[in-house]
Amino acid sequence: MNGPLAERPDEELMRLCRDGVEDAYGVIYERHRARVLRFATGITRDEDAAQDVVQQAFAYIFRKVEEYEPRARFTTYLFRVARNMALDVVRRQVRRGGSVSLEAVLEPAGNAPGPGAAVERREDLARVFSALEALDEPHRSVVELRVLEGLPVGQVAETLGVPEGTVKSRLHNALEKLRRALGVEVVS
Repeated sequence: MNGPLAERPDEELMRLCRDGVEDAYGVIYERHRARVLRFATGITRDEDAAQDVVQQAFAYIFRKVEEYEPRARFTTYLFRVARNMALDVVRRQVRRGGSVSLEAVLEPAGNAPGPGAAVERREDLARVFSALEALDEPHRSVVELRVLEGLPVGQVAETLGVPEGTVKSRLHNALEKLRRALGVEVVS
């Protein structure tokens, strides 16, 4: 990464981006690109689509740099943008007649079923999105980072800026709500 800028926190780098320091863009992009790609791949189950999500998410963030306010950690903002864009991709796939299995959406990244796996109906995916959207933001973020991206609890805690115990509690409560809403067993 770019020398002394690489050691600066994300929120400071965003301020530098706002001030026109071009190298700060590169540092933020390189710091988070791979994690956002894994996250988007976990949602879309399509690496090409996930690559597009990464590019679009960072482009959006840098276009909106003037509006960025560090109320929460930068990574929370970044993953929220990436999540919304990835979900839009999946919704477009579903509208075009594609289908995605419920298990694929709820399984941790890296454990996607093979091409021979049976595929659930589109309505199942709509139910998953509905159930996820019904969760409040803190619970939804924990599920997305832990279950969809497959991050360990410690990294989820670091990303969200909360204690590990809070992550575990939110995850337990969120998965219980999802289980009830979907009528399926959801594993963490």
